[in-house]
Amino acid sequence: MLKQVVRLKIRVEPELLNKSPLTDHQRALLQRIDVNGEKLTKVAQELGKSKGTVSVQRRKALNDYLEWVEQQKEANTTQLVSNQGGVGELGRSLDARMNYSDQVTSSGEVSGTNPQMPEIFPGSNRLIYDKIQYGLLLLAGPPGVGKTIFVKESVFNSLKDGNPVVYLATEESPSMIVDSMRNFGWDVADYIKNDKLRIIDAFSYRAYSPSKSKYYVDDPENLTNVSIMIETAKEGMSNLRFVLDSVTSLALRVGPTSGQKFIEVVTGRLRATKSMGICVLDAGILEETFLNFLRFVYDGVIEMNLVEDQARLRRKIRVYSLKIGRHDPSWHEFQITSSGIKIV
Repeated sequence: MLKQVVRLKIRVEPELLNKSPLTDHQRALLQRIDVNGEKLTKVAQELGKSKGTVSVQRRKALNDYLEWVEQQKEANTTQLVSNQGGVGELGRSLDARMNYSDQVTSSGEVSGTNPQMPEIFPGSNRLIYDKIQYGLLLLAGPPGVGKTIFVKESVFNSLKDGNPVVYLATEESPSMIVDSMRNFGWDVADYIKNDKLRIIDAFSYRAYSPSKSKYYVDDPENLTNVSIMIETAKEGMSNLRFVLDSVTSLALRVGPTSGQKFIEVVTGRLRATKSMGICVLDAGILEETFLNFLRFVYDGVIEMNLVEDQARLRRKIRVYSLKIGRHDPSWHEFQITSSGIKIV
């Protein structure tokens, strides 16, 4: 079919806004913004570029509203985002819409399939419908579910696709990471030699042993030094992929307040360079307030879970939320095979 590129506008209907589960304060924030009929880039500038608590609250309110709208769309109850030709689509957050032009068919149907492209993580082409060029994802799940294998496979795929990687490791030494990846057939020795994979060693200090990595942090509790080392490792890199394994380890050492400030700084700098990142979180360990902060600050949340079924443990994965594209929110079973993660 003939395709055309359309420019989206965002529309907040007062009647539906009042029916949404947003708080009265969030509704008031959105009602004070003349969103209806405004071009999205203008709204993006107002919400995304201005500073201060109010603008952050407005941005979150709009994102919450759009997520609720997507749920209504799935139930075939409403359609709120329209373009100049009358074609509708919804469910993207403000960040995703700022530089996004969607392709639609002449009949007004939006394609629901992900174009053929390299996976940003194992199974992403099945779980995410849109092309994601940059963004920061939080990977959450219980210990032992397969999170570290998931990120290592993501690292290897990124390297194969020509994207350099900075890997902040708090749970393993660089040699442990290299050896474990080789067990799955992911040999990264040449990438390290060619400086395409830079592993920041924030683990070896535990054993009081010297690190062979040129990117070594001898005191991960000093978050200023950790931030400086991240910036040092990023130097000269473009189309960067960033991995932090894990957020939990850092937060337990420094506390939620310092951990929150650190995450805000790191994610802000990564966004400024339009990087892609995955950060690992062990579920059930940190306080709920800190978890809610992480869900807010990251562009998407991927959840893993272990379910016992007839004396057998089944592993499941889903994209819980995604502000930067459309996604499948349902659970999918996956297996850890000799070659990595396989969604079944």
